[in-house]
Amino acid sequence: MADPQQKTIDRLIDWFVQHGGYVHPGVRFGQDAYGGVAAFAKEDISNPPSGGLHLLTCPLQLQLSHHQAPKAVQDQLPEHVLRNIALITETLLAEKSLWAPYIACLPKTEQLHTPIFFSEEMTQEAVNEKRNDTAWLLGTNLDKAWRPRAEQWKEDWESAVRALEKQDVAAEGYTWELYKWAATIFTSRSFISDPGMSKDNASHAVLLPVIDLLNHRFPAKVSWFFDHGAFQFKTEEVISKGGEIFNNYGGKDNEELLNGYGFCIPNNHCDVSAIRFGQLPPPVTAELVRLLGTWDPAQTHYIRGHDHLLGLYEVSLPEHPEVKTSGVPQTIWTVMEVLKKFQDEQQGQRAQWRSTLSARCDLLEILATKYDNIDQYCDFLPKSPRNMKQQYAKIYRDSQMKILRENHADVEKLVEKANFTSLDDAVQALKEEKEEVGGKRWIEALELTFKTDDLASLREQGVEREAWILWLCAAWLSLCE
Repeated sequence: MADPQQKTIDRLIDWFVQHGGYVHPGVRFGQDAYGGVAAFAKEDISNPPSGGLHLLTCPLQLQLSHHQAPKAVQDQLPEHVLRNIALITETLLAEKSLWAPYIACLPKTEQLHTPIFFSEEMTQEAVNEKRNDTAWLLGTNLDKAWRPRAEQWKEDWESAVRALEKQDVAAEGYTWELYKWAATIFTSRSFISDPGMSKDNASHAVLLPVIDLLNHRFPAKVSWFFDHGAFQFKTEEVISKGGEIFNNYGGKDNEELLNGYGFCIPNNHCDVSAIRFGQLPPPVTAELVRLLGTWDPAQTHYIRGHDHLLGLYEVSLPEHPEVKTSGVPQTIWTVMEVLKKFQDEQQGQRAQWRSTLSARCDLLEILATKYDNIDQYCDFLPKSPRNMKQQYAKIYRDSQMKILRENHADVEKLVEKANFTSLDDAVQALKEEKEEVGGKRWIEALELTFKTDDLASLREQGVEREAWILWLCAAWLSLCE
């Protein structure tokens, strides 16, 4: 007896082909290890032709977009809201919808793993029992990022319901739960339409039945393109019989994957840790524009781990000419230096050195704080994830901590290098700062205390520690004068 889910899949493929779609004879669709749907090779694909082997085609008439929303509200709502209403409309039509076989194969709400579907009970019992999925996001960027999106979606849904009611369209079935589902389906599965098929050469989001069944793997060698509105998919990979056939969304970090698609990739070589500076004081902004050519306070900057697919960033740190690359992009190094420059009032070479070192320490603090923000909740979480949402969130948070830990260690080494390594260095710095303190008066103090001003002799006597104490006193006096 055929599995019910396989029957649903087979029905979709039959419908797809009957309405002009194309599926290569060597491709089959079935359930994957996670309970979803995937494409597999019926036979070896051992030598795909140049340009790729044509596996799938989705015709224009099967592509679902905002055009399927009720005509009464087509000019009442923005496109990104209309497309969600369109999917809900077709869902409510059930078997009367052209897309009924396709919608039946779409993941249900309980199968979606984006943060907007994470459980979050505001009860002490739920907290004590550690059962909230959202707890696994605590301290991460996503802990706050997903909530504004949910709030915006709810506002969009409320606007849509009002527009439907105003046009006397029955709106009872257009529930918030169904809108969340439809919006997630579009953000996680849609493609961009063929601009050549529109009057104004514009593109929009479309759902492509069967094409969107393929799972993502980077860097799978695939190609896709439109031919008079029909979407064609090709693979350029060698695939063994029974092997899964993948699509490729492009290199994406786990934060984007979890928030937009509902999954994460362990050991993701495209993963990064995101940081924003936001609005900075006008003088700082002006200096950044001068140095960088442009500055956008809303821009996100990405810190890479040591194993990133693209390698580390090329950087230039004048005080460390030996450092050629870093997981921290040059922009962040520059911002930290400029911020510290405008905080310090002192001038001169030694003041500049202190300012640069202080900027490095500030960067170290930022990395440490981002790490600690995540790490502080580790003991609060269950020993292991209890469902797929928590499992993906754990992959995300662990990877964030790894990236931050690696870069913190790198910056810490630079800070340690910048510190005084010997009493000789410290004496020279003091002399450069205040000649009268670090010169004659320092020598007099050494002779008075130790009967010699020779540092090598002091080390032999075993009183270098006491000499350091004397140096600290001298340094303090230089600040007081």
